Amino acid sequence: KKYRLERTGWFITPCQLPSLFLRDGIFEKRMSYTENYCLSKSSIDSVKISEIFGDTIKVTFYHHSDWKDLPNPIITKAYKK
Repeated sequence: KKYRLERTGWFITPCQLPSLFLRDGIFEKRMSYTENYCLSKSSIDSVKISEIFGDTIKVTFYHHSDWKDLPNPIITKAYKK
């Protein structure tokens, strides 16, 4: 498994997408999203990750959130910090 999602920043930033980590050998690099949405990890049904180029990755979140203004699916890009 090359990628890992983790809910981080519960109290500091409770309303954001789960953090995406890219495994690089024994280390992991945290990715930053170009756009961030208020979506809990428990609302996510599936995630599709495809590399676009170099350090930029396209991430698609399929979810069952009750937020009416939240697009489904959520499509954003992530890049290495």
